[in-house]
Amino acid sequence: DCLCRCRCGCFGEEDGGSASSKRWAGRVLSVLQLCWYTGMCILSCWISSAVIFFLVPVEWDLEAPTDAWYNFTCAQDVSWLVENTHGMNWMLPPSQATSTGKPWRLALCQEASLSCAPGYSGSPAVVCNPSTGRIEASTTAVCEQVRCGLPPDLSHARPSNIAQKTFAPGMSVRY
Repeated sequence: DCLCRCRCGCFGEEDGGSASSKRWAGRVLSVLQLCWYTGMCILSCWISSAVIFFLVPVEWDLEAPTDAWYNFTCAQDVSWLVENTHGMNWMLPPSQATSTGKPWRLALCQEASLSCAPGYSGSPAVVCNPSTGRIEASTTAVCEQVRCGLPPDLSHARPSNIAQKTFAPGMSVRY
């Protein structure tokens, strides 16, 4: 009885090609076993993740007042970052400024738009860097001071601080 017939002949025959045929069959069997075990490992990881995501949805984790369970968010709180970054003149947008005590976390690669402080303009934004897991300022995260220019000329009056060339919002001019 032959175990397998192929172009080389029968695997059980005593000819010169049978040893190489056995080695070839052994390698094929090893590759098939490796593929089987790799597939089972991937399938079991996928099923485990699906069960965890079903039991604890990501939305619950993002809204939790504690650190995130899943590693899909940056560990930093955007609110804390804005309050403790000096010299950038950032403010939280009104929708986030009114929330009480809840951390504002970003998902990986997510970008959040911020506001500028009064007297400043721009479109600041921060992004959660997936490689570092930290929040970083995007290239547009600059709030520049608004300049009002010179006060208007009034007939029969002159500004008292004529040496000043530019005025910022909130400054007053006396004539």
